[in-house]
Amino acid sequence: MTLTTWLAYLGVISIFILIPGPSALLCIDHGAQRPFRVALITAYGSTAASLILITLAFFGVGLLLNDHIILFNGAKLIGGLYLLYIAYEKLSTKDMNSLNNSQAYAAKFQGLWVGLSNPKDILFFATLLPNFINWDHPLMPQYLLFSLTWIFLDVSVLSGYCFIGKSSSKTTIVKNNQHLFAKLMAVMLVLLAVGVLANIEI
Repeated sequence: MTLTTWLAYLGVISIFILIPGPSALLCIDHGAQRPFRVALITAYGSTAASLILITLAFFGVGLLLNDHIILFNGAKLIGGLYLLYIAYEKLSTKDMNSLNNSQAYAAKFQGLWVGLSNPKDILFFATLLPNFINWDHPLMPQYLLFSLTWIFLDVSVLSGYCFIGKSSSKTTIVKNNQHLFAKLMAVMLVLLAVGVLANIEI
């Protein structure tokens, strides 16, 4: 792999990761409503999902590329429905400051499930990433470099979104209107879910 290829890859994934999506919104929400460590684990879960997808792109490229329309539609359906479920869970939680252990435990893994069903990431790993791979050279060194680059950038950006959420929770307006903030985040999740579901190709 050449330096030019890696720099091109870095530039493309920077755009993909920096554009806010379901994982970013989830990190902001968890940063504002939950302990910061839980928000960070949400970010790590999303990055773990990306690592699974990048592994499939390298070693199961046929699986990702064949019938990709069905794959994208399935991911959009699962992701949209799951975002609706998270929104419902937020609206049905009465006290945002007293989550029981099972709720806190489940929150840690929402990043993983949202990441695995994120159409934006699947689109990148299925259609764009293979263009950066030199199939005539050993895959493992390329896999390690691409994966480590993605992980570093993804964790950094999503941690930043967690920090934004945590910082917003310390402002007076959010402190005094936590239920209103929770409803606002739920509405944003619903709108995002509707946007995802509306783009399903029939």
